[in-house]
Amino acid sequence: MQDPHPTSHPTRRGLLALGVGLGASAALPSRALAQDAQAPLVVYAVRHAEKGGGRDPELTEAGAARAAELARVLADVSLDAVYSTNTRRTKLTAQPVADGHDLEIQTYDPAGLAKTLIAGEARTALVVGHSNTTPDLIRTLGGEFELKLLPGYDALLIAIVLPGQTLVQHLHFGAVSKDGGH
Repeated sequence: MQDPHPTSHPTRRGLLALGVGLGASAALPSRALAQDAQAPLVVYAVRHAEKGGGRDPELTEAGAARAAELARVLADVSLDAVYSTNTRRTKLTAQPVADGHDLEIQTYDPAGLAKTLIAGEARTALVVGHSNTTPDLIRTLGGEFELKLLPGYDALLIAIVLPGQTLVQHLHFGAVSKDGGH
């Protein structure tokens, strides 16, 4: 049956179906998909997990648990790359995922990451950033995302970059964030 209300914008159901389709193809090596110029770029983007105090803090116990949960959530996703800013809190958030996928963490400068991702061979990547750099990355990739800052630590943004269109899904993982997140 045809949709009586067609729309040019992707629906949440359509995004989820696309995500399921991408997940179902996770058994295929994504590096092989990179050979196909039409293969989408899929970016999983998160803010670092809960941090302690100080100039370059480590993760708290809750933050370490969230990093482990992120690794569990992304365990069946075929990742080509893991990116982190050059801070302890972001690297410690990314490390369990990198370890689980046998990948090295690549540090990045937030100003140039979108170009690096679009031009790179990696077609699926995790990017761990900050409350301001993560939404900026999604917008720079062409996605519509209204928040200027991520309010908590539990947001998982998925940007699917297709020719002429970027689809964005905003999910949550781990314990409910205590500082305004869901």
